[in-house]
Amino acid sequence: MTNLPKCIPVKVGGSVISPKRVDSSSINKLGLYRATLEIASAYFGLDLPNAYDNTSSQTDVYGYIEDVGTQTNSPRFQLIMATGAGRVGHYGVTQVRQGLKESRRVHEDIMEYLVNEVHEIFSRTGIDLDVIAPFDCATYIGDSQYNVELLLQGITDSLHRGVTPYSFGDLVEATSESGLNYSDPLFPYIPLSADNIIEAVCGVQELEIEMAVMVSDINGIHDTDPNANDDAVRIPIVHVSEGIDEIDLSGTEDASGPILNKVEKSMSIAENNNIPVFIVGDEPRHVYRAMVGDFDHEKPEFGTLIIP
Repeated sequence: MTNLPKCIPVKVGGSVISPKRVDSSSINKLGLYRATLEIASAYFGLDLPNAYDNTSSQTDVYGYIEDVGTQTNSPRFQLIMATGAGRVGHYGVTQVRQGLKESRRVHEDIMEYLVNEVHEIFSRTGIDLDVIAPFDCATYIGDSQYNVELLLQGITDSLHRGVTPYSFGDLVEATSESGLNYSDPLFPYIPLSADNIIEAVCGVQELEIEMAVMVSDINGIHDTDPNANDDAVRIPIVHVSEGIDEIDLSGTEDASGPILNKVEKSMSIAENNNIPVFIVGDEPRHVYRAMVGDFDHEKPEFGTLIIP
């Protein structure tokens, strides 16, 4: 099998597309629309509108998205999309643990709602996402390990068919071999994060991955929690071989868990697969500039670039 054209996996974190610090089944549509516009514009090689930087209007951004859909540019790379569940996922899990909803219904009612919203807005740009649900094709096998072979096969099949695969943080079933047996009402389902999906994708040998982009509501890695400390200093570049011992993120969390876990996951992806990972915030143009390479590669002006 020949290698596919260069591709960029992009994970849009749940902190970007779900409500900030409030568990809810609703979606932060402005965050979703901004991410969609920037990803689609980079994908088709289009410039962002000049007025985009200064608007906070959901309606304006939606209009820019529809403008992208009228263009006829060919894609400049293969795109692999993933989204986190964020506070929407938290809301579903809480419903289960309060006895208000069965675990399966979290996927069918809540996650499918989020996925449909993402699919619909991307379709407005001309990108028809091929949805690959972890619930249907991945399992938890124990010791923090997942069987994602079928999920990865679905992703590579989509790329070979010339469409954009899209997967997302979801619940997956724990196998009998996982050794789990406890009273959590969520059982036998276990969350599989979008970070895990991106990590697995980056390990597929036939994919010629240029760079992985991880989008959060925090502008890269800082030396301490920027949400709690106005003096937190952004770290523009990290070399895996040198590490980042100078940071203290032990108490920092975004919508889906400890930031330190996500930083360590990104560094593992870079080191194990010899590809750069760019952690960027959701400020205007940051996602777009990361994807088109419009930044200082020695000292990025935004986000944190992790170099293997």
